[in-house]
Amino acid sequence: MINALCCIFKEISREGYRIRVGDYRILYVIDDKDNKIEIISVALRKEVYR
Repeated sequence: MINALCCIFKEISREGYRIRVGDYRILYVIDDKDNKIEIISVALRKEVYR
């Protein structure tokens, strides 16, 4: 089976992922057990990692 999400995100740690949407960065985690995505942060790219 191919992971359909593999092309839209980058892993930032074993627990988190990021995606760029315009000038914004979205940080999130995926819970495979419950089939849920939890949004951790949505912020401008220059501010998201502060």
